Amino acid sequence: IRAARFYAVVVSHPTPMRAVAQPILGIPLRVGHCRPLSAPHAGWSRPRYALWRLKRGVISGEFERRLALNQPVWLAQEEHAVLRNLRLIEALGGGQAVQEALSVRPSLPERGSDRAFAERALASCAGRDIVGLHLGAAGTASDPYMKIWSPEKWAAVCLELVRLHPCALVVVGGPAEAKALARFRSVFTEPFVDLVGRAGLLETFAVIRRCRSFLGGDTGPVKAAMALGVPTFSVWGPTSRLDNGAFWDPELHREVQLELPCLPCVRMALPCEGSGIVNFRDCGHHDCLNRMTPKIVLEALRQWLSSRT
Repeated sequence: IRAARFYAVVVSHPTPMRAVAQPILGIPLRVGHCRPLSAPHAGWSRPRYALWRLKRGVISGEFERRLALNQPVWLAQEEHAVLRNLRLIEALGGGQAVQEALSVRPSLPERGSDRAFAERALASCAGRDIVGLHLGAAGTASDPYMKIWSPEKWAAVCLELVRLHPCALVVVGGPAEAKALARFRSVFTEPFVDLVGRAGLLETFAVIRRCRSFLGGDTGPVKAAMALGVPTFSVWGPTSRLDNGAFWDPELHREVQLELPCLPCVRMALPCEGSGIVNFRDCGHHDCLNRMTPKIVLEALRQWLSSRT
């Protein structure tokens, strides 16, 4: 970083700051997100509140961030990631570019080969509504924040879904989700189109584009469906759906999340050094998803489908 002699650096909120705070000090313009240190509980005494802020600031690297950046962009409470990232560009003097960006929808490409793949993969679904599902890799290294709902619970919901609304279910995902798919199969005994580990990224987008609706959680394929204008039904755990959920056409989408005092989880984006050292992955209860039952999700799904039809 020092050798490149950059003119400017842009640091987004998730960027770990401790490792780069010193090297970027020689860069003239240092733009980045800063977060107010506000305690999650009201009614604390002043000493307890001050201690919490000190501890939080040290653990999260917020103090290094404030010292290293000379053009801070303060995060608003529950601000969508699209907006907070565009405000970084605004701080560089790109106000007009931000307004233009907000007026344009994202464009996910579809090549002829992707179209042909989707048509072959979905040939058995002809004449039926296609419902897509992305399970995610629950309980693996691909799910570091433990934000993915149980595949078995998704299976219980989908069993009732296909009984109430006859449709063609298509499950998409990468090779890392093979174990999640096996857990799903152990409960879901009906036929479905299995594309887990069998489609590339653009091929997956082409499949999603042809779905009548799409189910999942806080995952990439669900965000792709949102960008494509495909109605989504998503289950949320510790992450903030207001930060990371629907941005375009919010009326098309239904996001289900429990109302708990600890949400969104304050552990998001904190460092994880290893078991027994500094580990912020396990809050000790994980009620945000453990208390999310198939019954709760199914009732919300029924209401959403009813309102759409």
